[in-house]
Order: sequence, then C-alpha cells, then structure tokens
Amino acid sequence: MDDKTRTDKMLSRKEGRVGYVIFNNPERHNAVSLDMWARTAEILEGFAKDDDVRVVVLTGAGGKSFVSGADISKFESERASLDAAKVYNATVGRANEGVYEFPKPTIAMIRGYCIGGGLGLAVCCDLRICSDNSRFGIPAAKLGLGYSYPGVKRLVDLVGPAFAKEIFFTARQFDAEEARVMGLVNRVVPEAELESYVKNYADTIANNAPLTVKLDLRKVDRETIKRKLEAILATTHLGPLADRYPGELSGGQQQRVALAPLALSLRRPPPHPSPASGGGRSTVSGGGGIKRRGKLSRSGIAKSGVQSVGAGGGSRRRRFGEERAWRRWNCGV
Repeated sequence: MDDKTRTDKMLSRKEGRVGYVIFNNPERHNAVSLDMWARTAEILEGFAKDDDVRVVVLTGAGGKSFVSGADISKFESERASLDAAKVYNATVGRANEGVYEFPKPTIAMIRGYCIGGGLGLAVCCDLRICSDNSRFGIPAAKLGLGYSYPGVKRLVDLVGPAFAKEIFFTARQFDAEEARVMGLVNRVVPEAELESYVKNYADTIANNAPLTVKLDLRKVDRETIKRKLEAILATTHLGPLADRYPGELSGGQQQRVALAPLALSLRRPPPHPSPASGGGRSTVSGGGGIKRRGKLSRSGIAKSGVQSVGAGGGSRRRRFGEERAWRRWNCGV
C-alpha cells in the first residue's frame, strides 16, 4: 500500500489472512499524534480493499501500552488554533470511524495502558482481548477536556450508561478484571500468552466463510439499531417494532419514528401522519404543535425546508439538516 502519510510511528503487516495495525511510539506509551491518526485511516483503507485480509488486529508496540491517548507534547503544534483543532478532531474522527465501520472483523490486542483516546479506539473494535496487567481509563475529567459525542455514545452502547458514567465521572484507571466485569473487554489472558491467543483467535475467524462473517456483522448492527428504535418507540408510546427493520416500515410509520426523538424532547407523543404519509405536509395543531414543511424522503426524514415548533406563545426553529443528523445519532434512522 502507498505511504501517503510518511511516519515511522505507524506500522502494518500481514500474516496469512490477518492484517496488523501497530502503534509504534513506545517511548511515549504509544501516544498518538496527528500524523499517526491520519496514517491509521490510510492503513485501514488499504486492508479494507485487500481481499486476502479477512481480520484486522490493532495493537501497540513496546509491550507496555496499547495506546495511551493523544500525544500532548504535540498539542502546541497540532492544536494551537481553532482551525488546527478542527483538523485534528476531524482526523481522529476519521480514524475511529474507519475502525468502527470497518467491513471486516477487528480485534484490539491490548497489553498495558489503554487510556483516553486509546480506550476510545479499542471500543471501536469488534472484539477486545487484553493481558491481565492491562489498565483502562478516560482521564478527561481530571484534565478538563471534553469528549466527543460519538465516543461517549459508543462507550455507552458497549458497557451501558451506569458503567460509562463511572468511567467518565471518576476518571480513574480500571484493572483488567474490572474491565471484563463491565463488558469492556471480551477476554483476559496472561500477558505471556496474549500474542499467541490473539493470533489463534484471529486465525479462527479468518478461516471461517468471509461472506457469512460479514453478514453476521451486518445483522448485529441491524439488531442494535432495532433495539434503539424500540426503546424510542416504547418511550413515546408508539409500540414495539416486533421483527421489522426501518426499511420494512410503511411511510407513515417511518414518519412517526423520525418525529419520535423530537416529540420526546418536547414531552408529547409524536403526531399521527397525514393521509399522504409518503411525503408532502404533515401538521399538528393544538396548544403546542409541530408544523412540518418540505418534501420527505423514503426514510421519513425531511430533505429540505424549515421546521417550527410552537409551545404557547413562543416558537423554535431548527433547520432539517441539523435535525436529521441529531435523529441519526439518537434513533439510527
């Protein structure tokens, strides 16, 4: 694969049908710089296009850390201005999304410290296998730093809100057994056995039928989306989805699902769709209501226009582009 971003801090190799992404900054416990994040995304793109690679393992060099987070020694040069910070955050987001949306199974092989952005990266993987001396944590609260919404959401999806709050609020480090109990890792193995265990695990997956594995990945994602939709529907009194997927809902049902998060924020049930549920105008009147203008797509999400929400004598306006992104994060439609 071409070295678009030149850095010796990121390594990659193939062993049979398994690709390896290696964070190679051991003198700083594999803290990650901007160039390393950019190179990570490029390596993943190459492995995604390589049909010989069926599984990807992410790990850290040096034997003491998986990834210890961002390289703070580079903050002055990489995040000194608002524009630079935006570039940095976009690059980190691209790398994390590249792992999270990777079309083949991914495994985080964790030895030692897995902190901050390192934990966020590990959470993006499909499986996490760690040595018994590993340590996990997100020290954002101690450092006075913010944490991205996608990162928070992925952690909550993995360990649940109670454990996610504990991780963020305490900002302390958790040992391998605590991580296993929380569901943060799949397996804890003795340090001396970690590499051989992960290699055998990856080879086992790689030797299975690749199309079946890929379909299983999609089905798990589909089930996750369905559960989120059912939770929203139950909260807003829309009833269970049973075995239906968003693409199998009628136009009117899609329209109600799309409106559910907004209605929930206003503490009122979503409106019944108009007879022309596949598109056009949907209006609800009353003491406070939802007026919707603009053409609806097949997924029930407005493509353009402005929505106004009235409550008593006041009103709020939200552009549909922002609302659409908000809905996608909250209910997966």
